[in-house]
Amino acid sequence: LALRDERSKLMRELVSGIKVIKLHAWELAFGSRVGSSRRAEVAAMKIVAWLRAVLAALFTCTPTLVAVAMLGAHVLQGRMLSLKTAMTVLSAVNLLRSPIVFLPLVLQSVQEASLSLGRLARFLAAEEASPISPGNLPTVGIAIDDADFAWAAATEHTLHTDAAANSLAGSIDEDEAGFVL
Repeated sequence: LALRDERSKLMRELVSGIKVIKLHAWELAFGSRVGSSRRAEVAAMKIVAWLRAVLAALFTCTPTLVAVAMLGAHVLQGRMLSLKTAMTVLSAVNLLRSPIVFLPLVLQSVQEASLSLGRLARFLAAEEASPISPGNLPTVGIAIDDADFAWAAATEHTLHTDAAANSLAGSIDEDEAGFVL
C-alpha cells in the first residue's frame, strides 16, 4: 500500500504541475520517476499475489490435512478406526472449512480498515488550512514604459509606447509575423 500511495502522490504532483513540467521540458524526468515507481509497485504486487496464492492453497488444504492428522493420531494410539469415528471427524473438520478459507480475506480487510482509520485520524487531527486570497492588485501587474517594438520583416511597422499618455500607438500588418522585442 505504501508503494501505491507513493505512485498516487507522484501522479497527483504530475497532473497538478503539468504546465510547469511542459514549460521546463521535464517530461522525460517525470516519466522515468513514474516508470520506476510503477515497476516497484508491480514487483511488490507480484510478491503479494504469489503469497496470496500460497496462503490460499495452504488454507484450502488445511482442513484435509487436519482430518488426516486427527485420524492418523487416533490410529497411532492403537484405537480402532470405525466409520462412525471417521465420519464424525470429517464432518467436524468440514464445518471449519469455510471459516479457515475466509480467514486470510478477513485479516486483509482488517489491515486495510486499520490503515484507512489511521489516515482518517491523521486527516481529522490536522490543522485547518487557511484560505489563500487572490490579493488585491490596485495597479497594473505589468507596465512597459518608453519601449519600441518592431517586426523583423519591416522596420516601418513600429509600435511606440507613451508613458505619459498611457497608450500604445503604431500600425500592424496582418501578413507579418515574428514579433521581436
